[in-house]
Amino acid sequence: MKNLLLLGAILMASLTSYAQNITVIDSANRLPVPGATIVVMDPATGQMAKQGSTDAKGNFDIGPADPAVYLSVTAIGYKKSTVQSVPENRLILLRPDNKQLKEVKI
Repeated sequence: MKNLLLLGAILMASLTSYAQNITVIDSANRLPVPGATIVVMDPATGQMAKQGSTDAKGNFDIGPADPAVYLSVTAIGYKKSTVQSVPENRLILLRPDNKQLKEVKI
């Protein structure tokens, strides 16, 4: 029984260490960008592997994905960023988009 618990703990630790977390930050002020949409594409198939959004601290868990995945990151008020692999420092910078809406009709 102890061996089974030890094996389970080792497996959990190995899965956790393989997870890839990234943080999306504003390139101008270096603050996190909450609510940024991230699409993870599998380069082998060209298909979407995962989609989600960053949390309040700008973090997103890619999970155990191939480090060569393509990441497309968008957020309101920022220019779209496409990254061809997970950055070594796990940071993705979004540049502010200075375009303003002329008017909003309801």
